[in-house]
Amino acid sequence: MNRHLRLTFILLVALELCLCQRVDNDTVKSVTDELKATFSDAGKGVSDVAPSVRSMTVDQLEKLFIYEYKVIDVDGEASPQRVEAILNAMGQERWVSYSVTPISSGVRIYLKRRPKTYLQYVPRPFFW
Repeated sequence: MNRHLRLTFILLVALELCLCQRVDNDTVKSVTDELKATFSDAGKGVSDVAPSVRSMTVDQLEKLFIYEYKVIDVDGEASPQRVEAILNAMGQERWVSYSVTPISSGVRIYLKRRPKTYLQYVPRPFFW
């Protein structure tokens, strides 16, 4: 019997046992052992491929919760059009300005962005 059918069958039997209150302990233990063995077998199949996949997945998940930062100084002599061009160029690279402070030579612009990750395209209800 293939793994999926076997797992489905075992889960259905376990559900039936949960719904039925007149079950002896030996039956419960037998089904529990079978479930453990099935999940263990499934885990072995995944663990053979898992090291590189797990590493990539963890890396992608971590990117969802961190920011990259960048600080740029803009000369005080720069025209508004020049500042706009700088900000548009940064925006094209996904940078977002979150603070601007004056400095002696002009202004300092603080930018942040999330690192690129393929998980950003997965709808959020799948994560939370």
